[in-house]
Amino acid sequence: MWNTHARSLHCLHHPLARAEIVAEVEAFPWPDPCAPAPQADQAVARARTIRSAAERMTVVGIPHIFHQYHYLRGFEQWMLDIRLNRGVHEAIARHIREINLALVMQILDQVGPYTDLVTVGDDFGTSTSSYMSPGDFRSLIKPHYHHLINTVKSRFPHIKFYLHSHGQITDLIPDLLECGVDVLNPILPLDGMDPVHLKREFGRDLCFHGGIDIERIVPFGTQDEVRDHVKRAIDILAPGGGYWLKLQAISPVCPPENVIAAYETAAEYGC
Repeated sequence: MWNTHARSLHCLHHPLARAEIVAEVEAFPWPDPCAPAPQADQAVARARTIRSAAERMTVVGIPHIFHQYHYLRGFEQWMLDIRLNRGVHEAIARHIREINLALVMQILDQVGPYTDLVTVGDDFGTSTSSYMSPGDFRSLIKPHYHHLINTVKSRFPHIKFYLHSHGQITDLIPDLLECGVDVLNPILPLDGMDPVHLKREFGRDLCFHGGIDIERIVPFGTQDEVRDHVKRAIDILAPGGGYWLKLQAISPVCPPENVIAAYETAAEYGC
């Protein structure tokens, strides 16, 4: 059951919350990812047109994997499964991964030659740390991402992989790189994602998307503070390439003039 509002989507019911054994997970009515896909003629034509114009990138999005997990199970139960019920965790994660992978490969079989970027979003951290230890991440999360990304890239080597994850996840970045992640978003300053450290340690292998303080400076700073902040982000993250500036979220408390100042500065200073 979903409760929808103008600006939010909330899960009100977790259909697998009471599952205790793997057999109950397997008995769940999972959707069939091999069902015939809708005709993609228009998508193919549009992707081909965009690619030929060379003005914009084409993007295919994969639904969440582990957000889907806690939609099905509940966030608290996800954390408990990590420690207490790894069989159920593996069964649910495998189903979600295989469904999403089958669906995205159906799309890429149509538009893959014209696709630049495949994206997925899963938040793996709080503002102070990742949700789980690097060891748990390597055993419970990494294999699914490694399989998914490498399946995509083995068929379409030109495609880059984009991961959105909020939170302080610096300790997980080496594993994400081993999975094949090429672009990391949003690297927010108030999550402790230090741009100097990120650029020094991972700048040769990773493109950073975001990096602008949309929680403090953009909403509550002056225009001059916003401009100085944007220039500093560019100075740190842009040298040598691999930086893609973005205001991750423009909330109602952000003064329009600050948003304009940020993007104008980026356009002028970044060139």
